[in-house]
Amino acid sequence: MKRLITAAFLAALAIVTLHAEDLQVIATIPFDFHACSRVMPSGKYVIQSEGSALLLRAEGPSRAACITVPHAAFDPTGAQTAKLVFRRYGRDYFLRTIWGGLSNSGKELPVERQEKIFLAQIKRNGLTPTVLALAAR
Repeated sequence: MKRLITAAFLAALAIVTLHAEDLQVIATIPFDFHACSRVMPSGKYVIQSEGSALLLRAEGPSRAACITVPHAAFDPTGAQTAKLVFRRYGRDYFLRTIWGGLSNSGKELPVERQEKIFLAQIKRNGLTPTVLALAAR
């Protein structure tokens, strides 16, 4: 049963892959951050689309990596520069959007459970998260 579910998931990814836009971004992230429901260490990262999935892979000694299925992001004002967009809640950073710099479309990561908790807490206090854009290439 588990193999059947895995095969169906992979088949769905293969179908969506036909329409996926390739993305590859390299960035040095100077702080630990949340992505794929885990905390990723600071460092140099290669972020690339693998079909409909997005792979985040750290270079260097940590070799941290994770895979997520992002949503499409679109900016009607025009092409974005290559950058990573984070939301910051106190000392916690959450990777939200990746822009490849070649078009006005990017990848938006799903909102994690922990980020939803932070968001609810700050909204009760009438605050908003800080948005931080980090240049990439």
